[in-house]
Formats: sequence, structure tokens, C-alpha cells
Amino acid sequence: MVMKITIFFCISATGQIYAGILPITLRLCEKLDSFGTNKKKIQDELQWKRTDIIAQMLV
Repeated sequence: MVMKITIFFCISATGQIYAGILPITLRLCEKLDSFGTNKKKIQDELQWKRTDIIAQMLV
């Protein structure tokens, strides 16, 4: 019996490269991309809040 295994590389939103076997790696990359996107959104929101607080203090 011959089994075909597909190995590929995936680059996440954070720029990290992951290698794996389908379909597990696709799910992993999706989760990692989601984590990177959520992390970026949180960082942007915190930066906006810091800027807003500084602006209020200066007024």
C-alpha cells in the first residue's frame, strides 16, 4: 500500500514559517494567523488609548 503525504510550508501573519502535513497544518496556520491578527488589534487599541490619555492630559 502506498500512502501519499503532502508536506508544505505556511507563512503566518507574524512571518513565521511552519512546515507540516495536510490538513492539520492548515488549521494550525489559521489559528496562528488569527492569534497574530488579534494580537495586532489589541496592540493598536492600546496604542490608541495611550495616545488618547496623553492628549487628554495635555488639554
